[in-house]
Amino acid sequence: RVDLASINGRLNQRYSFAQNLGLSVAYENGLLHVCESYQNLLPYGQSVILKRVPVAWDESRLLEGAVSQYLTIARRKGNDWWLAGLTVSARTANVNLSQLLSAGKTYTAYIYRDGDKRNKIVVEKQTVTSASTLSLNEIENGGFLVQISENANLEMPIAETTYEAESSANELSSGLTVSSDEAIYTSGGKKVGGLGLGRKITFKGISVPEDGIYTVTIYYTTNDTRYA
Repeated sequence: RVDLASINGRLNQRYSFAQNLGLSVAYENGLLHVCESYQNLLPYGQSVILKRVPVAWDESRLLEGAVSQYLTIARRKGNDWWLAGLTVSARTANVNLSQLLSAGKTYTAYIYRDGDKRNKIVVEKQTVTSASTLSLNEIENGGFLVQISENANLEMPIAETTYEAESSANELSSGLTVSSDEAIYTSGGKKVGGLGLGRKITFKGISVPEDGIYTVTIYYTTNDTRYA
C-alpha cells in the first residue's frame, strides 16, 4: 500500500501505517507477508502484533462498510476477536462489543490505531467487556488493528520516547535551517536542513528511567546518495 513513486527522494506514503496493519486482517491470506524491511516494523511495535495475526479464521463479520469509503470487519480465531478498520476519509469507528463478546467475562483489547500523522501509530491496552464500545479514530487514508483476548498478558511493544530535531530545546549549529514540510513525511510537520560538513544538532533533555544500553533510531531524508 505504498506508492513507490519518489517525491524529492522520499517515498510517497499515501496510507497510514495503522491502515497497513489493518490490511493483515481485512484481507484473508493463507501466508501473511509484509513488503517492508523488518527494521521499519520495529519503531511502533508492528512486528509484535503481526506475529500473532492468524492466517485462517473460524468466523468473520462485516460490522460496517460503504463501497470505496470505509470498512470495519471482525474476525474470530478461537476465543480471540480481531478488528480491522480501513477508511478513505477521516472518521471514528464505534464498535459495540456486545455483538462479539460473551457477557460476564473480562477481555483485554490490544489497540493499534492512527496517530496524528500517517507515519504514527498509537498503541493502547484497554480492559473491555461485552458492554463496552471501542471508539477508534481514523485519519484520512487511515485505519486500525485490534486484538481482543481473554489473555491480559500478551506482549506489548516497548514504550518509546520521540525527540524532534527541530525542537527549540535543541542546540543547532550555525547554518542549519528549520522549515515546514508535509505532515505525511515528517512526524512533527517540520524538518532541519543543512546537516553535515561540521553542522550538527545537539539534542537536549534526553532522559531514561535507568542506566543501561538503549536502541536509538534516527530518521532522515536526502535527495542524493550520501553517508549519514
